[in-house]
Amino acid sequence: MEGVESDVRIAPTSMGVDVVAFDGEEEAEEAGRMQGTTEFQLAHEFYDAYKACRKLHSAEEGDPPSQADLDALSGKLKAIALRVGQLRLFSPNEELDDVGTADLKFLLVPSLLGGVLGATCDLAERPRTLRQA
Repeated sequence: MEGVESDVRIAPTSMGVDVVAFDGEEEAEEAGRMQGTTEFQLAHEFYDAYKACRKLHSAEEGDPPSQADLDALSGKLKAIALRVGQLRLFSPNEELDDVGTADLKFLLVPSLLGGVLGATCDLAERPRTLRQA
């Protein structure tokens, strides 16, 4: 996808996320799909990703998720983080009281992404994903 940089890192700020990395074409496509997403639609995307993360963490140890599922969820969370930054839902000069209650859930995105990246099944890719998380 044109205009999407690869291997950029997620940089948490005091009030959210600044920059997002897209390591694969699928993640870049997910970001492109979310480009026109409104804040309301973004909330639905977040809840879908949140449910998938809960499912990931509640999965039994004997039944780990597939690497493809982890990659898809990682791409979705990165796209959400990018869109949150584009919508400028959080500003470094905002106080916590100034943040909208409905937007607070998006502060979880970096944590959820770190959990997904930390759960990678491919041991060869694990060091890279842990650095990215």
